[in-house]
Amino acid sequence: MMIKLPITTQKKDVEIKSVNGQSVFDLREQILTIIGRDVDPVLLRDFFAEPVVNEVKGEVSWYTQASGPLRPFSDLDGDERERVHQTLRKIDGELKASADKVAKAGFQLGWLSDAARAMLSAPDLDKSLFIVGTTLVLTEWGCVPFGSNPSLHQIVVSDKSSPKTSVKDGGIEEQFVAQLQAEPTVRIIEPIEEAIPDLDPEPIVPQETEPMQGLLTEPIAEPDPELTLAASDQRFFNWRDHISSLICLLLLLLLIIGVFLNYRYSDTGRVAAIQMADTRIEQLWGAISQRAQQCQPPAVVPGLDQITPEEVQRGLQQGGVNIGKSLNVSLAWSAPVDLDLAVFEPGGSRINFENPISGTSGKLDIDANRKAGSTCQIVQGRKPVENISWDKPAPSGVYKIAVNLFSLCAVPSTANVIPFKLIITRAGQPAKEISGEVSASAPTFSYGMDFP
Repeated sequence: MMIKLPITTQKKDVEIKSVNGQSVFDLREQILTIIGRDVDPVLLRDFFAEPVVNEVKGEVSWYTQASGPLRPFSDLDGDERERVHQTLRKIDGELKASADKVAKAGFQLGWLSDAARAMLSAPDLDKSLFIVGTTLVLTEWGCVPFGSNPSLHQIVVSDKSSPKTSVKDGGIEEQFVAQLQAEPTVRIIEPIEEAIPDLDPEPIVPQETEPMQGLLTEPIAEPDPELTLAASDQRFFNWRDHISSLICLLLLLLLIIGVFLNYRYSDTGRVAAIQMADTRIEQLWGAISQRAQQCQPPAVVPGLDQITPEEVQRGLQQGGVNIGKSLNVSLAWSAPVDLDLAVFEPGGSRINFENPISGTSGKLDIDANRKAGSTCQIVQGRKPVENISWDKPAPSGVYKIAVNLFSLCAVPSTANVIPFKLIITRAGQPAKEISGEVSASAPTFSYGMDFP
């Protein structure tokens, strides 16, 4: 369940960092998905609060899945702040190291290192950092105040010459004032005073070499034929005689640059880059899943391979549910547990068991194995299926699909993993199957996609 944090960011006051023309907010899911295999994915997702942008009001709200008492960073005492600093340094180091490792692997993910570093900044830790229960949550990540030095707003700064040497006790203002008091003002003026003697008020007259002097004193009435030829060559290559050609070349160069930039930063270029990255990510996940299957013991409940799009459709029809005409997302599993399906639309609307209908015709058709009281309502002999569908044209944009382990029901908490399948059906296209798994230690799975 998402809760709203008590902070709202005005877009007019901050600069939201971007990489390759794309906001770090839009890259959040890709970054956390890729790096989540080296760094604890639950820790990363809880640490970076989820932004929801309201373009009409020009503001950003911040949400988190963490639960418990909420305390701002500014209310912590010295010992608590030091423990938080240690956690920040750990997250900063692990995130950068993992991003650099993936970027150097040559998987067309060179942007990942810059994007990860862009996320590790905030306008003011005292206002942007919270502790929810026992979880550290950072809001306003990837944002810096307009006109300020970005290096002053990193959550961990290793440069000792910077005013914000580290995230030790004391605010940015106190450390900045301390540095100014430690350095006399005259040190700022010294470079200017040293540069003044170097300025020569007299005009610079180049010394003429002997050949040039001989040329200038040559009688005009009897010119040397070789010198006359050299002078003719100089006039022939004089740039003033080729102004029109140079202008044409310059215009041609500007046209080529314009075409490149138009493609590079246009929607087509961004969509092509995102699709290429998504394709590569799916390939990497496939390879990782194959390797993981070799290392992990069998799943809790067998029979996942028997779940096919056709069988899921038959199961939905038995429950009186039809596949959505525009877009359909089905969740199927075989274990006697309660999994919940949620879809976040491009506009920020969420469809799940708490909000089963959105304003765009999207709706939750069926909630399987739901827990009522202390027991789960499990129908014997039928594989559980949940379904969210759109009969009218679904909104275009980036969708986030989430699977959450709500209750283990009768399954022991020591069970390994709960495997499942996501089956995504778009109008006029074959169904797409995505396998995943959740467990008591990692109860949430996320997947992003573009529609159409």
